[in-house]
Amino acid sequence: MTIYSQLDFDAKKFVTGQINEEWQRFFKFKTHYHDRCIGYLFLLNAGGAVGIITHVGAAGGQAVNAGHKAALILFLAGIIFSMALNVLLAHRWNLQLRAWEKDRNDYYQDKIDLDGFNKRVKERDTSDREYFTVGCCAFVVWAFGIFYAWNAIF
Repeated sequence: MTIYSQLDFDAKKFVTGQINEEWQRFFKFKTHYHDRCIGYLFLLNAGGAVGIITHVGAAGGQAVNAGHKAALILFLAGIIFSMALNVLLAHRWNLQLRAWEKDRNDYYQDKIDLDGFNKRVKERDTSDREYFTVGCCAFVVWAFGIFYAWNAIF
C-alpha cells in the first residue's frame, strides 16, 4: 500500500476522512453502551439504598435489623462498583485514544502505511473481561441487596 506522502491531495483527504470517521463511529458506539450500562447500575443501586434508608426512617430506628444493614451495605458496594467501572472505562478510552493518535501520526509521518495502521488498530487490546466483571459485580450486589431488603421489610 502507498504511504501517506505519496498520495495526491484528494486521496489524502479521503483517507484522513475515513480514519477519523472510523474512530468516531467506534468511540460513539462503545461509549454509548458503556455509559448506559453504568447509568443503569448506578441508578439501581442508588435507588435501593434510598429505598432502604426511607423504609428505616419511616419505620423508626427500633425496626432496623441486620437485613436492613446488609442491604444498605450491598447497595453502597454496588454504587462503588459502578463508579469504579466508570473510572476504569474512562482510563481505557484515554489509552485507546492515545494509541490511536500515535498510530495516526505514524501514518501521517510515513512511518507506517495504511495497512500497517489498520493492522495496529485491529491488534489493539479490546478485551472487555475486567470491565464486564466489575459491571457484573455491581449487578450481583444489587440482586443480593434486593434479597436482603425484601427479607428485612417483609
